[in-house]
Amino acid sequence: MKERTIFLRKIKIVFLFGLVALISYCFYFFVFTSLSAEGELQFGQTNELYDLVIKHALILDGTGEKERFRGDIAIRDGCIVEVGSVSEVDSPAFDAGGLTVMPMPVRPVNMEKAESVGGGILEHLLRTSYPRYPSSYLYFQDEPYCGLNLAQVAQQRGESPQKTFYYVQKQLPAMSKIYLLPLGLAEEKLLAGTASLQELAAYLTGYPAKVTGNTDLGMIKPNYKADLYFFITDDYEEESLKQLFLKGELPALALCCKKGQLLAQ
Repeated sequence: MKERTIFLRKIKIVFLFGLVALISYCFYFFVFTSLSAEGELQFGQTNELYDLVIKHALILDGTGEKERFRGDIAIRDGCIVEVGSVSEVDSPAFDAGGLTVMPMPVRPVNMEKAESVGGGILEHLLRTSYPRYPSSYLYFQDEPYCGLNLAQVAQQRGESPQKTFYYVQKQLPAMSKIYLLPLGLAEEKLLAGTASLQELAAYLTGYPAKVTGNTDLGMIKPNYKADLYFFITDDYEEESLKQLFLKGELPALALCCKKGQLLAQ
């Protein structure tokens, strides 16, 4: 009787261990697949061939969420397929050490696509647009400010949005229109200078791409177009980069990548 009791206890212990192992496996499998689907887990695939692998770049990914990070970018058929640690195997590779890479800027100039997909773009008369709407939402259609918003032009002129608004009204035709783009960056952060570098990079790339319906532009992520802008990292301190981005301007171009092809300056 005693031996039978001991045997049953052992069976119960083995069963409990097995149950715990099964639950743990299911939990980790769920977490792994969820993160992989969201693009948070990205691993180099040693058996993959790419059209190009950009190695050791400092990446501003255009999401507005991640700080600059060191990583590789794998490209195939003009699109980004991996970001992180990538093994190039027999694929062509470019060593981008010493360079920072960001998405190509997305300028709200041609709005046909945005309007056709309901991207939330509205036209508004310039003369009645400010201060009714934030200055960072008001994008000019007319030269010499086409593709820039009121806040960026004010930064370039070194004055308040209100003064710039009065100035541009005198320069542009009376019935000039602007595009109204509600970007995901608070006006208060821009005016106070408290926006982070990653947010200001997204201010020129990922944020306008999202609002204008360009769902495959403006970010360095898998399934996005490999349209990239490179500049020399050591030429710019973080504060000077912030000031450039606030003005809607970019660092001096060192190299660019369009449709997955590297092009010299």
